[in-house]
Amino acid sequence: MLTNAALRTLLFVLPLAACAATSEDSAPPTPEASFKMEAVGVVNEWFDAIEARDSAGAAALGTKAWRQAEQANSSSFTNSIFRDGVRFETHGIVGTTIEDGLAKVRARATMLRTDGTTDNEGLRFSLERNAEGDVKIVDLD
Repeated sequence: MLTNAALRTLLFVLPLAACAATSEDSAPPTPEASFKMEAVGVVNEWFDAIEARDSAGAAALGTKAWRQAEQANSSSFTNSIFRDGVRFETHGIVGTTIEDGLAKVRARATMLRTDGTTDNEGLRFSLERNAEGDVKIVDLD
């Protein structure tokens, strides 16, 4: 069974792959395309962890330095979400680029606050591939 993150990743990636492929083109994705796909998957996993109220799971998707910075800053975005009971009513990926060796994933989300008000947010994730080959969040703003 596909997880929500896996399904969203497929729904984002399949149209890209269909546009890029021709009947004669059966080459594997480029390293850049693979990096983008993996980065989108990590971001979708982050949203899943937030929806599940799993702060440890959300933190585990980032580098050690990012986790420590997020945990040390009481007003960090991640801490605010859990502290204030914010949920995401909707969210989706709107773009992915590679800049200076980092995957930049842009997402739009409608946050639902505990008082019932909503707030549309643009989130920008920066992700890197570490020495072990894993893609991790290094910044979120």
